[in-house]
Amino acid sequence: MKKVLNTGLSGLAAGMILYIAAFIYYKILGDGAASPITALAAPAMLAAGLLAANLGKLKMFAGAAGYFLYEKPLLKSTGNLLLIYAANFAGCFIMHNLFRFSFLLPGLISGTETTLNELFSGACQSAVSAAYNAVSNSFGTDAEVFGSFFIWFIVRSMVCGILTFIGVEYYKRAGKFYMLILAVFGYTIGGFSNCMTTLTGVLLATAVYSFSFAAQFIIISTTALGNLLGGILASAVLRAVGNTAEPAGAENK
Repeated sequence: MKKVLNTGLSGLAAGMILYIAAFIYYKILGDGAASPITALAAPAMLAAGLLAANLGKLKMFAGAAGYFLYEKPLLKSTGNLLLIYAANFAGCFIMHNLFRFSFLLPGLISGTETTLNELFSGACQSAVSAAYNAVSNSFGTDAEVFGSFFIWFIVRSMVCGILTFIGVEYYKRAGKFYMLILAVFGYTIGGFSNCMTTLTGVLLATAVYSFSFAAQFIIISTTALGNLLGGILASAVLRAVGNTAEPAGAENK
C-alpha cells in the first residue's frame, strides 16, 4: 500500500512539473511566434521539465512505458503503469485549475464579476491561443477526422515514445542528461506528440475554445497509446541488440 501511495504521489508531482513546463512552452510559442529564439527556447522548457522530473526520480508515463513489461507479474506491472498515467493526468489537471484560480483570485478579492474563462484567456492569452493552434493543427477539433488519420496519429506519438525512452534510458545508464534534452528537442521540433504536453494543450485550449468531448478523449488517449507503444518498441530493440535481460532503468522506473 505504501508503494502504491508513493507511486501515486510521485506521478502527481511529475504531472504538475510537466504541466508547468508545457504551459511555459505554449506561452513562449504564443509570445515569440516563429522567431529563431522561440525555436530553441520552447523545447528547452519542455526539456527542463523532463530533466527536473528525472532528477527528482519522479514517475512519468512516457518514461516508464518501456519498462513495465519487465516487472512481474504483468497484471501488477500494468496496474502500476495505469496508476502512473492517472497520477500524471491528475497532476496536470490540478495544476491547470490552480493556474485558473490564481487568475480568478484578484477579481474575487475586488468583487469584480468576470467569468473564469474570460479571465484565464486574458491572463495567458498567448499560451491559450498557441495551445489551441498546436492541438487543432495536429489533430483538429472534430472526432470524425480521426477515422482517416488514426494510424498517423499513433505513429507520430510512437516516435515521441521512442525518443523519450532512449533519453530516459541513456540518462539512467550513463548519468548524462544531454540525451534527455536531445530527445525532447527531437520530438518537439519534429512535431511528434507527447501525451502530457498534448494534455496540457487540450486543457488550455478548452478553457476558451470548443472541443467536442469525443475529440478530447481521442486526442489524449491516442497520444498516450502511441507513447506506450513507442516505449515498448524502443525497449524491445534495446534488449535484443544489447542481449540484456532488461534495460538498465527497469528496476527503478
